[in-house]
Amino acid sequence: MSERFMAADLLVDARKVIEDEDRWGQHHYATDAVGCECWPGATRAARFCALGAMQYVEAQHVPSVNSAVSNRAREALTVAVDKMPPRGDTFRDAVTVSGFNDHPATTHADVLKLFDVAIEVEAAGRG
Repeated sequence: MSERFMAADLLVDARKVIEDEDRWGQHHYATDAVGCECWPGATRAARFCALGAMQYVEAQHVPSVNSAVSNRAREALTVAVDKMPPRGDTFRDAVTVSGFNDHPATTHADVLKLFDVAIEVEAAGRG
């Protein structure tokens, strides 16, 4: 990785955080091992939603991650939500990253695919 932490790096690293299904969660940015909500940068954080995984990585790389990098990565995830394959009406309410992550029909594999699409979007310069 270059000296500068880029949006693509943030997306790749956040995806790695939740690559193991036991590290992914819904409805909270982060929870500890017993399911209590906590700050994603906390040492006790064990499970993360998509945005919580991004916050976890940001906390690990301060000050390398600045707001422009964070905003660009979040924008790529937002674009990726729109590019996810439709499933009838199941994702109709999932118009945000959080809405997608927390939707009852969303699976762990769906969220990993969301990151894959966001990484592609970022590599292509916003698709």
